[in-house]
Amino acid sequence: MGRPNVLLVVLDCVRAANTSLLGHRRRTTPFLEAFGREATVYTQARTTASWSLPAHTSLFTGVPAEGHTLKITERLQPGQTIFDFLHKEGYETGVFTENPYLTVHPSGLSDSFETVVTERPDSTDVDDPSETRNGVDGFWYADELTEWVDEQTESWAACLNLMDAHMPYATRDAYDEWGADLYWGMHDELPIKWEWSVYGEQLPPGVGQLLEPLYDGAIRQTDAILEQVIGDLEARGVLDDTLVVITADHGDGFGEPPQAATEPPAVM
Repeated sequence: MGRPNVLLVVLDCVRAANTSLLGHRRRTTPFLEAFGREATVYTQARTTASWSLPAHTSLFTGVPAEGHTLKITERLQPGQTIFDFLHKEGYETGVFTENPYLTVHPSGLSDSFETVVTERPDSTDVDDPSETRNGVDGFWYADELTEWVDEQTESWAACLNLMDAHMPYATRDAYDEWGADLYWGMHDELPIKWEWSVYGEQLPPGVGQLLEPLYDGAIRQTDAILEQVIGDLEARGVLDDTLVVITADHGDGFGEPPQAATEPPAVM
């Protein structure tokens, strides 16, 4: 084997406590459980930030958030990420995600990649919960990644960020195993300010308990997308030549202390 490919899969907003891989009562991650039996599972992983921009900057650079101190109005200096390094070593690089901080935001993170695949042309408004259920999801980005892999003639390094577990949820019916019409009705009427409250203790009493079954369904969908990606790589004969790292940038919280949002799953 020559130089291995590198695939970083970021399960955006997925916290370790809600994965069945690490003991959650609902079977949210059956594929990740199976994959973990053939991989290394880290049970004490921590993220250095509770939102996407600083957390991904740390993932890409290895520098803790308190070290790089990148803010939303600032720009990362060129050539600082692992993907920059791999590109200099001859790797083809690509990022596939709906997350704007990795693609269109002027933070500079997208500069680390030759190929940037962001919002699909017909995607719905992610700030309007009523428009997103059964709308855009990570399966499309997974397909884009696979097509890109098919085109590569050299070793490649890619980041696939899956936003399916990010509020507002847009879970397909096949994976909405624990939701109910009552929960979805409340979800669709949430004020925008509450959507961002899942990162700490700010949700009104009882709301977190109603949202968590929807969150678990979204994680179940994320796990299914992950299964598709790994299966596609295996079918193409490239999985054994690929270093796969699966983690999250941060998690969500449903009334617990903020620490819950800083404990991601981590599998390599």
